[in-house]
Amino acid sequence: MAGGANNKASKHLQLKSLLTHKKNAVGLFEPSRQVESQVLTERLLQEELGWSKAPPTWVSDLCPEVVEHYNKFPSFKRVPVVHGFPLPVGTTIYSAEGVCTLSAVKQLAASVGTVLHLHAGAHLSAVLHGQPIPWDVDIDAIVPFFLFGLWHPSSRNVAAA
Repeated sequence: MAGGANNKASKHLQLKSLLTHKKNAVGLFEPSRQVESQVLTERLLQEELGWSKAPPTWVSDLCPEVVEHYNKFPSFKRVPVVHGFPLPVGTTIYSAEGVCTLSAVKQLAASVGTVLHLHAGAHLSAVLHGQPIPWDVDIDAIVPFFLFGLWHPSSRNVAAA
């Protein structure tokens, strides 16, 4: 959906990030042999960015700003495959669903009088990239433990102990 310069800039940012952490990627998708940065670069530059299909309705309805962001700064349409192994990167849809879910949980935290803090890779990606790091396919978030019982009823006994 996004055009020209934004796609190219987004792709190069993703490539730079992935290549900076190549050792992690190599270990995940092909442990028996080293993959040169050039091979990854050439393969990833061939990948199309954007939405593989329309954004999920729930994301469009709940988080139009997330859809707008990923229209401007898309991730991959599909999970890239190198030498028969999928690279550990998120697609545009997967990333948008995660960011929208995080937004909903942040609103839920505010509704019970607390805050949600990003942690680890989620915090790093927000600061450095303004969106999830392409190969970090989880979201790390924390809330004050003493309020955990508000989130999950079965935890009330643990929180009281």
